[in-house]
Parts: sequence; C-alpha cells; structure tokens
Amino acid sequence: MKRLTSLLVILILIMGTLAGCASKEPVNQDAEQFIEETDNTAPQAGEESDLDAGQAPAEEPPVEPITVKVGVPAGVTAMTMLGAMQENEPGPITYEFDIIPTPDLIAAKLVNKEVDLMVLPTNLAAILYNKGVEYKLAGPSVWGTLYMVSSEEITDWSELKGKEIYTIGRGLTPDVMLRYLLENNGINPDEDVTITYLSGATELAPTFLSGRSTVSVMPEPMLSAVLMKKPDAQIAFDFQKEWSEVTGNEESYPQASVMISNDFAGEHPHAVKAIMDELDKSAKWINDEPQAAGEFAESLEIGLKKAIVENAVERSNIRFVDAQTAKPEIETYLTVLFEASEKLIGGKMPNEDFYFSVPEK
Repeated sequence: MKRLTSLLVILILIMGTLAGCASKEPVNQDAEQFIEETDNTAPQAGEESDLDAGQAPAEEPPVEPITVKVGVPAGVTAMTMLGAMQENEPGPITYEFDIIPTPDLIAAKLVNKEVDLMVLPTNLAAILYNKGVEYKLAGPSVWGTLYMVSSEEITDWSELKGKEIYTIGRGLTPDVMLRYLLENNGINPDEDVTITYLSGATELAPTFLSGRSTVSVMPEPMLSAVLMKKPDAQIAFDFQKEWSEVTGNEESYPQASVMISNDFAGEHPHAVKAIMDELDKSAKWINDEPQAAGEFAESLEIGLKKAIVENAVERSNIRFVDAQTAKPEIETYLTVLFEASEKLIGGKMPNEDFYFSVPEK
C-alpha cells in the first residue's frame, strides 16, 4: 500500500443505512504495487540465454507516478478503506482521500469528475450511471450491514406477527429490504406487523435503548454501539444471511460499491489492476486487524470510535469483489429494488456497460 499524500478529513459521521442505510459509510481505496512479469523459463540444454548471447534483457519502461483521487462517504464505507489509508509504503501510485459527509456531495463529485474512484451505495451508483455519469462499477465492497435487533428473544419470523418494528427510510432501501424479507418469510408487512418509520438513523439507537421500541432494524456500526450499552439485546435476524437464503445467492446483497472513472481507466490502464488488488488488500486488512483498524479509525477523528469499529468489523461484511464476478448478485439486488420502486435505481436496470472489466495486459 502506498503513502497517503493528502487526507482530506471532514469530521462528520452520518449514521444512515448504506444505499439509504445507516451511517454514510466510507469506503477507501488504495492501489497496490505493480507486479512485473518475468520470464522464469530456464534455457534448455544446448540453448543460449539472452545474457549468454550478449544481449541485455529488455527493461520495463519507467512508470510515471500517478495520484489517485478517492472519494469516501463517512461511516462504514470509510472502514473499508482504512487498510489502504493506514499504509505508508512508497510506490508508483499515491492516493488522496476525500471523506464526504452527504449524498448530494457524492453525486456532485462524480458529475464534476472530481474523483477517480468513489465508494457509494450500489443503488446510487446505478442511479448516477443511468443519468450519464462517466463512471463504471468496479465492484462491491460492503455486502450488507442490516440487522434486526430485539430486547426479547425472537427465533422465527412468525414470532414477529403483531409486533411493532422500528426502522428508517420509508420507501428507501432499508424499508425495501425489510419488506422483502418479511414477505418471503410469510409475513404481510402491511397487515401482520406495524412498521414505524423514524425520521433519521440517529433516532434508532436512543429509541431502542430507552425501551420505546423493542424491535428495530439497525445497521453497523450503530448496532455495535447499541449492543455495548445494552448487552442483553439480541440479534433476531441477520439480513445478509436471510437474503442469501431467500435469493439462493452465495453472496449477500452488494450494499456499497466502488465506481471508477472512465477517463482515469482509459488514461492509466496499466494501473487499474494494481488499484483493484489494493481494494482487495484494504478490505482484508480490516478483517484481519480489527483492533488496529479501530485505533487508526479513531485517530482520523471522523466519528468512528475504536471500540465500536473493533466490534463492528465482523458484522460489516467488508470485502471487495470485482464487478464481473459479482454481477449475478448485483443484478439480483438491483432487480429487487427496481421492482419495489424504479426510482431506487434511476428508472431502469443498468446495461452491460455498467460493469467494469479490468483491462487485459
């Protein structure tokens, strides 16, 4: 990973569920070292190598230093990029991270081509693509952070009948996810339960902790903060596992993804593979080093506390998968949103060009 030449930090933590979800999650991305191709084939008996023949081996052309501008919404998304942000090894690619506080600024930076990479809710990526932004989806990096938490034991969906469920985002992705899972588990969301919508994500935790609600849908890292204050609370349902069971997909739903600029990919095709590898490394680092990730996150002063990050990592489902590999899961997720409301993905399913392919060497 590379040394950060500039880290623009905005001290705002927005707890909003990704893609309409709880915290505005930052996802940071970094690139990796370039891998030089070498010919390891030993000369056969009786053959001369280039050196034996007096020929100098061909030299790789020097790599021009590249600065990659990365936009990262604050929150869980930022957690995905902590690995890349904390590394300080020099390399041919350096990164500038801009932690962004609000969704409207995310859109503005893409429309104005102010960043080369951006981490954002996957449905927002589809909306912006359908509106003509010149970026493609490089791959998902957060595979769902939603959970149903209860102050009483609930082990089966049928036990929710007659209960009041608190959530946020009427008609938005958290609401769609809740209704989709209820319906696919035999619960009519309009008749069998009462869904109460709070005006903002920041109301979820205090409403639950005060006892005003006994069943709530929460995202990480909010969930970890609640469980630390109310250890007797129980996770009734892991929406990610439930989604996989209902859809039959091996992966969960791609809540947040990385978009890459068409211009950048066209101008620096040799760097794209290294950057994609770096995204993968960054995601793996936070899963392997949650304590170090928590310490580093707190040092950035972006509203992510050490203990909360450390506890939230396991349930934040952070991993980078390239768009071509994750395409079936992306299409399933966008289809469910589209069927709930076409507006949630920009009026139509994105075409094939939406999915970025790493250039072959």
